[in-house]
Amino acid sequence: MTANSIESHLVNAVKDVPPVAVGAVTLFGVQLSDFVLILTAVYTIIRIISELHLWYARKRDDRNSAVLGSRDTDDTNK
Repeated sequence: MTANSIESHLVNAVKDVPPVAVGAVTLFGVQLSDFVLILTAVYTIIRIISELHLWYARKRDDRNSAVLGSRDTDDTNK
C-alpha cells in the first residue's frame, strides 16, 4: 500500500466513526440524546483535566524560572 492509499483509508474510517458509534450505542439501548450527554460529559472532563495540566505546568515553570533567576543573582563571579 502506498502512503496516499493508507491516508485515504484512515480519512474514510474517521468519517465513518460517528455514525457507527451512534448506531452501536443505539443497539445497546442508549438513546441519541443520552449519547450526546455522555459525550459532552466526557469532553468536559477531558477539557478540565487538560486545563489543570497546563495550569500546573505553567506554575511549575514559573517556580523553576524563579529558582533559576535567584541562582543567577547569587552568583559572585559576575
